[in-house]
Amino acid sequence: MPTGNEELACLSMHQPWASLLVYGIKRIEGRTWDCQHRGRLWIHATAKAVDPSDVEELHTFYTQIHSLDGQVPNFPPAYPTGVLLGCVEVVDVVPTSVLERWPGLPESCRLEASSPFSFLCQNPKRLVVPQQLKGQQRIWQLPRATLKIALQGLRDPPGLPPFSWRDFGNPSALSSQAPVVPPAAAGGPRTKDVAAAQPRPKGHEQPGRTGSDDS
Repeated sequence: MPTGNEELACLSMHQPWASLLVYGIKRIEGRTWDCQHRGRLWIHATAKAVDPSDVEELHTFYTQIHSLDGQVPNFPPAYPTGVLLGCVEVVDVVPTSVLERWPGLPESCRLEASSPFSFLCQNPKRLVVPQQLKGQQRIWQLPRATLKIALQGLRDPPGLPPFSWRDFGNPSALSSQAPVVPPAAAGGPRTKDVAAAQPRPKGHEQPGRTGSDDS
């Protein structure tokens, strides 16, 4: 279990990406920057209003992603903003190019990645009652008073079976062999129908796969 400040690490994300992560539907969070944090990472939803078109596009995208593994995701009933949502376990942070040369990794996982760095997430937990909270940029420290309350309200998300990156090997073993490449070159092979369903780019990132402005 994390100790000290590691237990308090939190990341603010836009909705609907934030809720999809704590529901285990989204397994990769993309960033333009590397990170040394491993272990529990709390997920906070920014106050930015939810765009209904993003919700529709992401539902289509992740339905097709998980269909590649014969699974059906159970989407969140709502996408609250300005709140602490839950947490995930960050197994590793790797250059996205690592995913393309990872033997045995399901294509569904590769299709989720687009940014230069991929936060590999598993063991999602959602808060039964999300907590109102103001976020910050990059990874920040959750107030200890908030942590104490949040730990009591965590539950497993419904729907998908447990997922573990370690089932496919050790990503760190490949990291030193894989150069960092920009998102356009990191795409690799694509399943035609799923790739066609990917949400359109908006700005300098592809929000269909990442949940922040990379601040």
